Amino acid sequence: MEEIYTSVYKVKCLRRIEQDYSSPPGLQKKAIYKYLYGVTLSLSIVGLIWFPILVFSWGRSAGPSKPPELSVLEYQIDDAVPIYRTNALIHKLNYADFESFKQVYNAYDVSKEFLYKYEHTDVTALTYRTGAQTWMIRPQQRRRTLRTIHSAHPVPVKMTCEVTLQDIDIKQKLSLHQKTSLFPHSRTREILARMIQGEPVDDQVQIRYFLPKFLKIEQAGKVQPIDLLMHREPTSSKAEIYRNVSFQAKLPTEGHSGIWWQVREDADDANYIEFLQKMPYGSITEDTLVIFSFTDRVVKDIFKTITGGSIITFYSVFLFVVHGWSRQIIFDRVAMVWLYEVPQADILYSMCKEVFMCREYHMWELEEIAVGRVFFMIRSGETTLKFSRFHGNPYNPNTTKTLPSITRRT
Repeated sequence: MEEIYTSVYKVKCLRRIEQDYSSPPGLQKKAIYKYLYGVTLSLSIVGLIWFPILVFSWGRSAGPSKPPELSVLEYQIDDAVPIYRTNALIHKLNYADFESFKQVYNAYDVSKEFLYKYEHTDVTALTYRTGAQTWMIRPQQRRRTLRTIHSAHPVPVKMTCEVTLQDIDIKQKLSLHQKTSLFPHSRTREILARMIQGEPVDDQVQIRYFLPKFLKIEQAGKVQPIDLLMHREPTSSKAEIYRNVSFQAKLPTEGHSGIWWQVREDADDANYIEFLQKMPYGSITEDTLVIFSFTDRVVKDIFKTITGGSIITFYSVFLFVVHGWSRQIIFDRVAMVWLYEVPQADILYSMCKEVFMCREYHMWELEEIAVGRVFFMIRSGETTLKFSRFHGNPYNPNTTKTLPSITRRT
C-alpha cells in the first residue's frame, strides 16, 4: 500500500505542477530552453565517452613516484647454491638523462608513446657487478650438480630478479622469474661441467635471452618485462625482452679461496648498437650489468582496483553500470505509465487515505475491504482509467456514481 500511495502522490504532484506551470499549446519555446536541453545532452554524451578515459589516465598518473629501494639479481643451476647473486646500485635518472633516453626512440611511435607515460622520477637504472661473491658450495652438492650435468636429462637454469619497494611502513618484495634448460650432449654443458670441477677454461657459457633489460613495476604489485623498447630477432621474439648473457668461472687466486662467477651481457647485436649504447647507463662495461625499471605511480586502493586492468575492462564495467542505472530508471517509469494517464488521481488518492485511516483507528475489517477496493481499482490499467474518469463522461457512460466511501458505512 505504501508503494501505491507513493506512486499516486507523485502523479498528483505532477498534475499540480502541470496546472500551475503549464505552457499554452502552439507557442514556440524560447531559444534558451532549446540551448539548455541541447548543451546538457551534448555534455552528457561527451562525458559518457571521455569520463572513463580521464579517470583511467588520472588513476595511473596521479600519486607519488616510488622507485625501487633494493634489487637483487640471481642465477641458479638446478637446486644448487646460486652461482651468482648480487645487489644493485640504484641510479635515478634526472630530467636531462630521461630526455636523452627518449631521443633514442624518436623514430618509433609505439616506444615513444610508452615512454611519454612516465616522468624522469619514475625511471631508475639498476646496475649490478659482473663478479659475484665466492661460490660457497659443499662438496656433496657439487658432485650432485655434476651428476645432473652429465646425465641425459635437461639441466634447469633459473634467473630471479627481486625488487623491493618501500610503501609507507611496509616493504613490498616483487620478483620476476625466468627459466631455461641446457639440453644434453651439448658443448655448453661440457664447458659448464669443467668449470664446476675447477678446471681452467677460456671459453664462456652463453645462455640466450636470459637477462631482462626493461622492467615495468605495476600498481597491482607485479613486475613485468617490457617488449616495446627492443626489436625482435628473425628466429625469436624473446629478443624484444631478454638479453644474452655469458657465464665464466674464475678459479682461486691469491685474493680468493674458491670459485667465483662472472656474468656479462653480450654487446654484439643490433639492439645494443641501435638503442642501448646510446642511452644513459646503457653502455656495457666489463664491471656492470644494467636493468632499467619503470615504476607506475602509487595511488589509493580504489584507483588501483579501477586502473589495475585494461581500458577495455574499465569501459565494459562503466557501460554495464550506466546500462543498469538507466534500465532501472526506465523500468520504474514504465511501471507508472498507466498512472500518468489517470484522469482523476484524486479518486485513487482518497481511496488510499481511507486504507490508512482504517488502519489508524484499528478498524481491521474495514481496512481489509478498503485494500480490496484499491487492488480492484489497480488490477489493470483499463479498470483504473474507467473508474477514475469524470462521471457522466461520454467515454464512461456506465458509471454514473462514484464508488461509495468505506468509512461512511456503518
